[in-house]
Amino acid sequence: MANALNLSHETQIRLAVDDALLPSLTSILTVFSSRFPATMLELCAVTTSDVLSLVHTGSADLGLMFCNNEFPQGVDLCYVGSLPFNGVVSPTHPLAKLDVVTATELIPHRQLLIRDIEGQALPHCPILSPHVWWGNNFNTINAMVKEGLGWSFIPAHMAEQYVHQNEMVIMNLSFDHKPWQVPIDRVMAKQQARGPALSWLADAITHLWNE
Repeated sequence: MANALNLSHETQIRLAVDDALLPSLTSILTVFSSRFPATMLELCAVTTSDVLSLVHTGSADLGLMFCNNEFPQGVDLCYVGSLPFNGVVSPTHPLAKLDVVTATELIPHRQLLIRDIEGQALPHCPILSPHVWWGNNFNTINAMVKEGLGWSFIPAHMAEQYVHQNEMVIMNLSFDHKPWQVPIDRVMAKQQARGPALSWLADAITHLWNE
């Protein structure tokens, strides 16, 4: 049985990643494909809470997610770095016309936030407005921001891309001297058999955000 389990990890790895973190993995996956050409990779881009669930139930071997302030039994969490976030709006949104945006000025405008299908929201995104629309991933939120439907906090690399395309504006928030950082966790099941491919990928992800 042990040999069969090790073989399973050598021939296939199931990786669950929060969709906002997926672009950070491209360089690692390129190297992985060269080092382990015989290993099949199944990549699932989901919300952070779904990453934790997939690893906890054994549906994924390795996960990468935003820290959710939980310490569930059955999984090992490892802090690996952080990702900067920016507050953004469409260029046509009223907030885009302000040189500096205060928290008070955000409140009257619709806020766009992420939560999974079970209703669990990211704990790092405070609800500032009484007017909220929800999406289940950042691609959905970004589409609504670009249409001028509200404002949101999104990963800086996404914000920069859409600013370059003239589809978003990064707000100059009076309460953020620097882009705020959201911590990232690597998650794996406890007492999990790890072959060379899974061990290499887990270690590579651990050091991905090293300066």
